[in-house]
Amino acid sequence: MRKIIVYLLVISLGLLLKACDTTDPPDNKSLALKLEDVSCTEAWIELTTTNLQLPTTITLKQTNPTGDTKSQILNLNTKDSLLYIDSLLPNQTYRFQAISQSTNQSIKSNEITAATIDTTSHNFTWQNFSFGDYNPSTLFDVAIIDENNILAVGEIYLNDSFGNEDPQPYSIAKWNGNNWEPKKLFYDINLIVTSIRGIIVLSPYNIYLAGGSIFHWDGNSSTVELVYSRLNLPDPNGTIEKIWGNSNSSIYGVGNAGSCVFYNGSSWQIIESGTDVDLLDVWGSPDGSVVWACGYYRDRPGTFLLRSTGGNFEMAYDGTSNEFKILQDTISGAMTSVYTLNEKRIFVCSTSGVYNAASNTNGNGKRLSFTPGQFPGLPYRLRGNGINDLTIAGDNSFIGHYNGYSWKNFEELFASDIRLLSVAQKGDLIVAVGYQYLLPWYSPGIIYIGRR
Repeated sequence: MRKIIVYLLVISLGLLLKACDTTDPPDNKSLALKLEDVSCTEAWIELTTTNLQLPTTITLKQTNPTGDTKSQILNLNTKDSLLYIDSLLPNQTYRFQAISQSTNQSIKSNEITAATIDTTSHNFTWQNFSFGDYNPSTLFDVAIIDENNILAVGEIYLNDSFGNEDPQPYSIAKWNGNNWEPKKLFYDINLIVTSIRGIIVLSPYNIYLAGGSIFHWDGNSSTVELVYSRLNLPDPNGTIEKIWGNSNSSIYGVGNAGSCVFYNGSSWQIIESGTDVDLLDVWGSPDGSVVWACGYYRDRPGTFLLRSTGGNFEMAYDGTSNEFKILQDTISGAMTSVYTLNEKRIFVCSTSGVYNAASNTNGNGKRLSFTPGQFPGLPYRLRGNGINDLTIAGDNSFIGHYNGYSWKNFEELFASDIRLLSVAQKGDLIVAVGYQYLLPWYSPGIIYIGRR
């Protein structure tokens, strides 16, 4: 009888151990944080969850530079989320950790560090120049190679050496560090390029110019090569006005009537924009993976932000319904310029402000401005060095600089008869160009140089 009891005990113990062996493994719930990007006052953090039942809530713990902490409750509906943190201070280090708390379990993520970047200086001094002896002269665009090599492009009318009106316009003014040298450009045998309205510099000797058609220039000679004629565009009203590229095998041109072309290193191709709006600007990420363009109708409502990630442009955002509004969290106003520093973010300049948006935006964006209403002058161009070093230029000789935390409006430059059409920034140098309206038959081209 005792043997039977022992055998039963052994069998029972074996069954119990086997039952333990077949128990489901732990669900391995986890949270992970990864820093995506920072500005002077913001951080973007990727949150990844594993095996959490959704929807759920988590607590994001923020440890400030002073050591004090703050927490916020986040509602999660998706496995992966991009968290946006604002109201940080420049040049400071913060720590973040995500926590999921239930009645019987606490799950903590890794702790990450986010160091915000410092602001830049607003301390620029200015020098201005004018060009033109007769007829309306205008400078449409500018590129900075270095402090001793700046190229302003447009249409400048000067007198000849005898004081008579020279009927052939100069299309480039070249800065050599001491003065500006106006230059005429010719293509084919002796056909003059009357107007240049866009420029992109790949190197000092490798420059593309837009003036309805597209030209290639070596940076020194008086001749250019016509590489794409506007006559090849499908719309008779089409022209190429602005140009951007990061290499000889990736160049984009945009312009009137929704015109878009792309050069792949061997041939120019027409690419679809999906609109007939006049496209006013084009810019891409340094690696060329994302390219942006924008524009608005001048004779009716309609403003659009276009995005290309290879191939044709797509409609990233139709801002027509917000064209005459000023919104804080949505891109609004007529869009005039685009600028990007990487594939993650896009800055959009409009009549309502400058907007900082993610590259997957469908209209969401944070307004950056120093005025509750419109800027002191309608901005036409936005360029910069970084998220903490941006410059806009526009009507009333308006130049504004954003240092990542605050704006500086250079009020000393105000002139109601000066319209600045473009701006370039490189290092501690800002160059803005346009024209000054004096008389219907005479307006000189204008250049401002700011040095920090």
